[in-house]
Amino acid sequence: MTTSSETVPENSGRHWFGPFLRRLHFYAGILIGPFILVAALSGAAYAISPTLEKFVYAEQLSVPPTAHPLPLAAQIKAANATIGDGAAHSAVRPAPEPGDTTRVMYSDPKLGESGSRAIFVDPSTAEVVGDLTVYGTSGALLLRTWMLFLSATGSTWSQLGGENVTKLRAALSWETPAISTQLAGESATGSADAGGAGDHSGHEGHEGHEGHEGHEGHEGHDAHAEHNGDEAGTGQGSTTDTADVDPADFDMMLAMAHGVNIDTRAVEILPATDTNSAWVAREIQRNYPTKVDAVTFDPTTMEVTDRVDFADYGLPARLARWGIDLHMGSLFGLANQFVLFVLAIGIAAMVVWGYVMWWQRRPKHDPTRRCGVKPPRGALLNAPWWGTGVIVVAGIGIGIFLPMVGISLVVFLIIDVALGVLARRRERVTD
Repeated sequence: MTTSSETVPENSGRHWFGPFLRRLHFYAGILIGPFILVAALSGAAYAISPTLEKFVYAEQLSVPPTAHPLPLAAQIKAANATIGDGAAHSAVRPAPEPGDTTRVMYSDPKLGESGSRAIFVDPSTAEVVGDLTVYGTSGALLLRTWMLFLSATGSTWSQLGGENVTKLRAALSWETPAISTQLAGESATGSADAGGAGDHSGHEGHEGHEGHEGHEGHEGHDAHAEHNGDEAGTGQGSTTDTADVDPADFDMMLAMAHGVNIDTRAVEILPATDTNSAWVAREIQRNYPTKVDAVTFDPTTMEVTDRVDFADYGLPARLARWGIDLHMGSLFGLANQFVLFVLAIGIAAMVVWGYVMWWQRRPKHDPTRRCGVKPPRGALLNAPWWGTGVIVVAGIGIGIFLPMVGISLVVFLIIDVALGVLARRRERVTD
């Protein structure tokens, strides 16, 4: 009778967990390894994409620095002249630093909820220097967005896992505080996440998406998202009245916001989307120290209707904000991006080296075997009842909160059972 190389030794009943992990690791390496490799390489590229953007889009992002920028009204009028009549403003981002451009963003139904058409304006001359599409709270340009979506596994995780993570955060009261844009006494018009009001991307996810909202509007994915629960878009809901906004109102709202809780130059101003909603001014400084305060104003009375301050965030909400920004490579700037890049390349190298080791461990005496021998099956058959129960419960929990991992575990099980049946049939035929 032929003995299978995968038969579990009879005295292995007390040692079931190690063989189980080896069998699981084998299938994970063989079947999931290619996806991890793609995710790692695309993640490495995305990690350094903010720096690459500065070089690729230098003409649109950089201008000669000035200490005396023109009023936002003059810059917005120049952008309006470029884009034409009837365009609806979705947001305005004043130049955050000397040498940066101002972004005047417009809603465009063709670009979806996370995209905006951005006109880049030199704040010292009001000269238009660019006309590009941007995505999410991070304001990611096309280069970074495409790098994010190169990762099929990351995008799938954002869609399937993000909702469950958001539900868990809500159940634990770990949600990022949201600022209301509803005016008192009016019907609900919605709210915006004060910590970004909408990336991750993006990865929406990983910003969050960072369009991975989750990864920053994604930024993907900001947001990876970021991510869905941590970002919210760039104010592209109803745009009924924003085409008629007076450009001077942006200067007025910014000045009023500076008198409340806005104390950084990295700011986004969103006009009221209809007669029942408020103007929003929010900080969008993702690098440390994090500044994501927000305030809303009634456009009729000019009174503050709501405000959210990062100082009032609970610890879980702060950790969520910092975790997303760290994951997106924005919390500590270039150093953060470098560490993420090195980690991603290291993961990719581990996957490749794993395949090399598998090939090197092939039986040298058997020329028909081109790869290593599979670890023996049947570990769970030797496990105590409680061991099997723990594995089953853990598998169900992983499947709920990490859907792609759960699906992979089911696929492993089906493949392993099928291979076992085929092996037993071959043994019977040989006998």
